[in-house]
Amino acid sequence: MNLGQGYLDALAGLRPEEVSVYLANSGWLDSDVIGRSRLWVLDDTDREFEVLLPGDEGMRDYLPRMVSLFQVLSEAEQRPQPEILRDVTAKDIDSQHFTTYPEGPPGTTSVADAVDAYEGLRWLYIAGAYAVDGEPRLILPNRKSRTVEEFPRHVRLRPPREGSYVITAEVPLDLRPENGALFSLDTPFSRRVLLRLYDTIRTAKTSAIEASESSDLSPFADRVGEGISVTLCRALALFGGMDRDRPFKIQFSWASTLPTGVRTSAIRFSEPEIAMLTQAGEDLGHERQEQEAEVTGTIFKLERTTPEQLGWVVVQGMATIRGSERRTRRRIWIRLGGEDYSSATRAHDFGLKVRMNGVLVRTASRTQLEAVRGFTVLERG
Repeated sequence: MNLGQGYLDALAGLRPEEVSVYLANSGWLDSDVIGRSRLWVLDDTDREFEVLLPGDEGMRDYLPRMVSLFQVLSEAEQRPQPEILRDVTAKDIDSQHFTTYPEGPPGTTSVADAVDAYEGLRWLYIAGAYAVDGEPRLILPNRKSRTVEEFPRHVRLRPPREGSYVITAEVPLDLRPENGALFSLDTPFSRRVLLRLYDTIRTAKTSAIEASESSDLSPFADRVGEGISVTLCRALALFGGMDRDRPFKIQFSWASTLPTGVRTSAIRFSEPEIAMLTQAGEDLGHERQEQEAEVTGTIFKLERTTPEQLGWVVVQGMATIRGSERRTRRRIWIRLGGEDYSSATRAHDFGLKVRMNGVLVRTASRTQLEAVRGFTVLERG
């Protein structure tokens, strides 16, 4: 790829200290000293990446080394080299990169998915600002401070780039709330919000993993004090597309004038985790709801003590609400026995879909299908 002389001149003008700050903040580990260079390692992806950062701009092969380093960065982060260079040299701007993987030609997304993603951005920044400027709550109050409500107005968006559909947001460091006296002037309010937001997104990731394993929402409810809220869960789920089944990744980059001193690795959400985020955003903090529904999906797990007893089956799939035709993706607990449980076991073993009708009971902890009827295994082909 020919990136032009201007790009090469910019690489040649970089100081090793600038690059090391970026690497440290982006999840890379300073691993070893090799001659006059330092070895940095990234091991939080499916692959392990290594880069050699030259220690002195005066080295004869400084530019070729920097070119090689940025090629590896681009491959590891799945971002163009000029975009990474912009983040490395950003003096007073914190950036967040939201990588989505919609169906369709690279660099494009459907209008419906785009609307959801941009709505998710707004509510994500509101949740982050509230985590700094408000009391921990599962359901955020309708009336929030002006500081919280106006925070998204100061976030600027770059045009999406080619490849996966990526939205890049930029937040200037000098953003201050009107009641700035309530906060330390040593750390800008915007940075406080973004660091808190990064932590709460990581907490949401941990909660989603645990909730996916248990098919229960209690891991979210147990972490309200760590910034988990219905608003945060809904906002994150919106990056999963209209069907909430597309993976996404969030990466933070920090202004070079104010290093964080914190390793902020990219945060990735898988389809099962997005399903639990969606369910948490819809059900946490709400009263019990009962609706007639048809459920279609795959068997996630089975639980039964003895063959003579009824057993629990957890279905991962879509529930279509009778009458409204509204569809919701979630984990659903179903109590089965006899031939139905045997059929569910076979469906689980062979990866077959199942379908049934009943009363969908949604609570703040989990979803069950009661009065089950018409349990059917859908054969392939």
